Amino acid sequence: MVLFPYKFTRFEYYKFELANYNFKIDILDLSNHNKKLSRSWKSSRHPKVFAPKNLISLHKYFKSKVKKKPIILNFNASESNLWAFWLKFLIKRHNLKEIVIKEKAWDIKTHKDFSWFLKKLKEHNLNFKVYFFYLRYFFLKFFNTLLLQHKNEFIFTNEKFSSKYIHNFDYSNSIGYLKNKNKQRCVLYLDNGGPYFTGDTFNLGNKLPNYNISEIYKDYQLFFNKIQKDFKCNLIIVPHPKYKSANRNIKSYNPYFNNFTVDNRPDAINKLSNKTIFFLSKGSLASAYATIFNKPIVFFYSSNHPYESDEFKSIKDHSEILGTKPFDITKYKKISFKKQLKIQKKSYTKYFNNLLRPNQKLFDKKNSTLISDFINSLK
Repeated sequence: MVLFPYKFTRFEYYKFELANYNFKIDILDLSNHNKKLSRSWKSSRHPKVFAPKNLISLHKYFKSKVKKKPIILNFNASESNLWAFWLKFLIKRHNLKEIVIKEKAWDIKTHKDFSWFLKKLKEHNLNFKVYFFYLRYFFLKFFNTLLLQHKNEFIFTNEKFSSKYIHNFDYSNSIGYLKNKNKQRCVLYLDNGGPYFTGDTFNLGNKLPNYNISEIYKDYQLFFNKIQKDFKCNLIIVPHPKYKSANRNIKSYNPYFNNFTVDNRPDAINKLSNKTIFFLSKGSLASAYATIFNKPIVFFYSSNHPYESDEFKSIKDHSEILGTKPFDITKYKKISFKKQLKIQKKSYTKYFNNLLRPNQKLFDKKNSTLISDFINSLK
């Protein structure tokens, strides 16, 4: 039984390689714990998923499955809420074997000194919704750790010396695509949804700048058109998983992308990465693909418009990790832009070996194989 905290779409079914398992799989989508946040997803829910509407429905469903002693594949471990707490209680109570997935693509650390706390207090002022959100989170996390750890919990991580090792899922998904060669030229823009979509910003109690959405996307469209003209290529937009359309009549949930090629396939990045000249990103987690396929990436912004503090920090941090600098698209000129397309091999190699594929001995084994082998050993 797969536990997932958010709306479980076709993309997650692909990403977690569930089609590769030789087991009957039940998928429990826990997104209705926060219905307001769940509504921010435009992508449709996978048809094989059960999404309980409330805690009672969740309890009844889980109890109906317990008799068969399912092995739990838990992608919900980072969540600290009442639903997560209750599920952990039931797992421990019924002595179920639980595989906890703790995988990450980026390790961006924030130095939380006194000046950082003062900055955050100034930023949020008397917005108590933010403080309450994190107080509740850490309170439940403390009790979860204190009371609900159990002997049948097995934690899989993408840390090099982990006894229960998996790769980063983006790398695992790419196995089998890395050797494919294709001469077709394109540029991939890995969209993160904003600013057209606000994601979980308001759910966390944060505030956004006074965006002029149409002007922002005019800048992006102008930049994209210059890229297509100067590099004689097709610019392809890969939407964020929350905003992938499975409806053939809807090209893009973001209307500002309708004049460009938009690829909504769950495996779009894997299929297109060998064709791409370079990637464009505003801090998307999928930026990891640049190092997996050894392609340049440009993290861009526009100085004509304001940014939420964490939004710009994401652009800056991601570019710093891969040895580049954020690029201001208002200053675009082909000659200066081409200088951004140099791969910093040292930064790429360090990032790739530390987070995406730390265990080189298992380079050709997909995560579904590593996890399946472990499940079979439990029988």
